[in-house]
Amino acid sequence: MSSPSEQQRQQLQNELTRAVGTGRINIKQFDYLMGIVWSSDSMDVLQSIRRDYLGQAAQQYQAASPPVRPSAGKMSSPAPLKTTLGTIELTGDWRVPARQEFIINAGTLHIDLRQARADSLVTEFNITARMATIRIITPVGVAFENRMTNNIASTFDVDHTDPHPNAPRVILTGTISGSVVKIRRVRRHDTWWKR
Repeated sequence: MSSPSEQQRQQLQNELTRAVGTGRINIKQFDYLMGIVWSSDSMDVLQSIRRDYLGQAAQQYQAASPPVRPSAGKMSSPAPLKTTLGTIELTGDWRVPARQEFIINAGTLHIDLRQARADSLVTEFNITARMATIRIITPVGVAFENRMTNNIASTFDVDHTDPHPNAPRVILTGTISGSVVKIRRVRRHDTWWKR
């Protein structure tokens, strides 16, 4: 029984990342498996993950070919989700598009990505909000990038836990005013509401 090399761990991480992007595993499973991949001392464990979660026979390490990426022009964005004095709630096992637009006026946007399936490794949430509360919950490891502009009288409460390398990434764009943005990264069995 041999100990896996860093290249073998990285290759399996890349394969699991692609599996998240294609919806074969969700982000919660990805987070759990990354802990095992990077802490295991047994190559047999990595091979069983590859077999059980990716449906591939255990194989010797070989350099991974670059992933095939569809052209950006072929995928259309879904219609914007809008609310005034209401709530948009996206939780459980749901499909996260590569780009989603939200328009919230004096309402709440609640996004829970722990069991979600991403269409892409990079997801953009374009948010236009006035006097709104925006809560985003993700498993530990997901990367966030804030590109929002014109944030007048708004506050950001962001959990700055370091993301896993090559983990799915969420980019926040758009404009907000008089709003609160809270981003929490939650471990497997924790719930945000207990805090």
